[in-house]
Amino acid sequence: MKSVRIINETNNTILAENGRTPITRKEVFIGLMGKKNFPQSDALILMPCNCIHMLLVRFPIDVIFLDKNNKIVFILERFKPWRISPKIDEACCVIELPAGTIVKTGTVKGAIIRLQRLP
Repeated sequence: MKSVRIINETNNTILAENGRTPITRKEVFIGLMGKKNFPQSDALILMPCNCIHMLLVRFPIDVIFLDKNNKIVFILERFKPWRISPKIDEACCVIELPAGTIVKTGTVKGAIIRLQRLP
C-alpha cells in the first residue's frame, strides 16, 4: 500500500499522517475487516469509490466522500459496524478515518482535501 498524509486545505489541519491506498483488489476488499482497532494517525483511501460497507468491521469510523476536485461532498460521522453507506453519485473517492477525527479537526462538507504522497 502507498502512504499519504491527508490534509484539510480549507482549515489547514492534518486528518491523518498515515493514509494508505490499497493497491490490489484483495487489499481493497479486506479494508478494515477483522481489524481490532484503527490507530488515530491512520486512514484508508479508496479510489474509485462512492459507497462502502461495514460488514465484519468491529468499530465505528468517520467517512469522507470526495468528488473529482477533492471537495468533500458527504460525511458520515461514527459510522457503525454492519451498515452500508448510501451511494454518493458525485463521489469518486472515500476516506475512512478513526471515529472522532471529523469533529476533532473541524472538517465539514465543502472542505478541500489534499493527499500528500510520502516517501
